[in-house]
Amino acid sequence: MKPTGAPALVLDGAQPAALAVVRSLGRRGVPCLVGHAGPELPLAARSRYAVGLWRHPDPALDREAFVAALAARLAASPVAAVVPVTDWSLVPIAEDRARLGALAPLVIPPAQPLAVTLSKGRTAQMAQAAGVPIPPTVAVGPEDPDPDLRRLSPGVVKPDQSKAWAGALGRHRAVIPYETPAEGARALARLRPLGPVVVQARVPGAGVGVGVFAVAGELKFAFQYRRLHEVPLSGGGSSLRVGEPLDPTLARDAAALVATLGWDGAAMLEYKVAPDGRRWLIEINGRFWGALPLATASGADFPWAWFAHVTGRPWTTPRPTPGLRARELTRDLEWFKQAARALPARQTAAELGRLLRGREAWDTLTRDDPAPALETAGQVLHDLAGLPLRRLRRQALRRAQARLRAHPPRLAHVRRVVFVCEGNIIRSALAEALARQAAPERAWASAGLAAWPGRPAHPTVVAHHPPLGTHRARAVSQVPRQPGDLWIAMTFSQLERLEGPAHLLGVYGGPALEVTDPDGAPADAFPPVLAAVEAGVAGLLAALARSSR
Repeated sequence: MKPTGAPALVLDGAQPAALAVVRSLGRRGVPCLVGHAGPELPLAARSRYAVGLWRHPDPALDREAFVAALAARLAASPVAAVVPVTDWSLVPIAEDRARLGALAPLVIPPAQPLAVTLSKGRTAQMAQAAGVPIPPTVAVGPEDPDPDLRRLSPGVVKPDQSKAWAGALGRHRAVIPYETPAEGARALARLRPLGPVVVQARVPGAGVGVGVFAVAGELKFAFQYRRLHEVPLSGGGSSLRVGEPLDPTLARDAAALVATLGWDGAAMLEYKVAPDGRRWLIEINGRFWGALPLATASGADFPWAWFAHVTGRPWTTPRPTPGLRARELTRDLEWFKQAARALPARQTAAELGRLLRGREAWDTLTRDDPAPALETAGQVLHDLAGLPLRRLRRQALRRAQARLRAHPPRLAHVRRVVFVCEGNIIRSALAEALARQAAPERAWASAGLAAWPGRPAHPTVVAHHPPLGTHRARAVSQVPRQPGDLWIAMTFSQLERLEGPAHLLGVYGGPALEVTDPDGAPADAFPPVLAAVEAGVAGLLAALARSSR
């Protein structure tokens, strides 16, 4: 069917799930305008069913600018509906649903049920109220004491909300698995300053997902799949999955959960299911999910059902077919990289043989829309071909930094020094404070590649250098480069991720080129790191003084 009429605006266009939405709607005659924040052409925009690309501010970098741009776009020309695919776009849209919903239909869940699913602590409470088993779980608020980790080990510490914003700037907060109570305590110390957390004991079993579609709290249909590959190997997003017959127990769970929530729309229930049949609900994704291409390829057309429901169009209850395997090729390449290091060679070789036989579907490959799959295959081949080149570049980078350590450069051109680490709460924060104290006439700054803006310095560093009590973390994106800057990182990984020239702090002094991150490590890991920062800063100050003579 040829797409006609006002387009649906499908956001998060780089995601395979967005491509699944575009294909689902396009095959039923709804043209799709793809939204994307980056400069490249995103995956979903390569579909034959995409009629255009709308570039917008990145909601992770400026939430208010994204919402304002979306409102202006909707006011300028009509769209059939707005379809967010990830939390990055869903959360800002949901928070401004009254204004945006007056301009176009929004394919998003109701406010109160969505608020529950966005909070892992509230999700656990709701599941218990619905009679659905969960792992041993403790929600920890800002004023709560640490839980008894002996009964929760091994386990995982999770932020209550994975995506959160500090002002306009967003941040993804990752979970931290742990084996022992001591490791759990360190994980808590890392995440608690960022907000409420949930501590959950590890439970046995395979990862099983149940996609559901409900209307006003009534389950209409569901699709079950099992995760065969997860990235990282310890647990994460799936890269290879297989559709399964819907388990009656999980179907009853799904009906109870959507009824308790009053859910309206699609969602994914994430489980661990043990070989003996015991199951535990882990979390709920109140939006489209990563394995959506498997569901649509199996006949469970969640995108059309939700879009049609919101826009008042007819839809029929699908009857999905189990047994199909689907692979997200680029993510699965990372799985193979990790498996080669961690799994027996025979197991990895067997998995590679299955890939090469080509009997599984790709998330991006369909007969009626081959262009996205060609792009994916090209990316994979480029990544594989580039592995030796990247290895050579890393070796060259290490040699260059070693030469700089042996022969420090002249720094007469330097007007400002910017220290960079990960969180801007330990290494770069201390480096800036020491440098500013020693040479207040110079311009100094610091930032983190994965910083949570506004987070205070680590207590251990504040105890070591009390002036850091007033420090607040900044992200690298908040510190634009200026002419005459000297950027200084702590590790080779950070050098590779920084855009533009930089040196390692270890070039100027200290026991080694790299200054490793002690965050989350035992207390005895801090003194040598702090001493290495002090030595590096002292050497840098000496180099600056020599260059100014």
